[in-house]
Amino acid sequence: MRIFYLNRIEDRSGVSGTGCVAQGVEFDNGKCALTWLSEISSVAVYDKIEDIEKIHGHGGKTQIVFTAVIDDELPRAAKEVWEPEHTELATPIRFLSPLTSPVPEEKDEQERQRLLR
Repeated sequence: MRIFYLNRIEDRSGVSGTGCVAQGVEFDNGKCALTWLSEISSVAVYDKIEDIEKIHGHGGKTQIVFTAVIDDELPRAAKEVWEPEHTELATPIRFLSPLTSPVPEEKDEQERQRLLR
């Protein structure tokens, strides 16, 4: 996993400004998430880093600058915490239905299974 930001050298539109205008992460599967550091922020997901460059690079006027690489050891360590013998340490997650408040407890497991598919 790699962490990056968009460094805008020239703001052609006059909207986002120059310098560090967005932050992002490139996941191990190649997908990327990008969030804008503007007054009205948004988050978008892209299939690959090249898509971000094509859409937001403006012919070299905005650069993708990688700042950190997250070591592969972190995901393995996180997986170990969630092994079955450690489940008593985890707080149960309550899932929300898209149109209502929290799902009744007797339906939590069914909803969890549905969301995991």
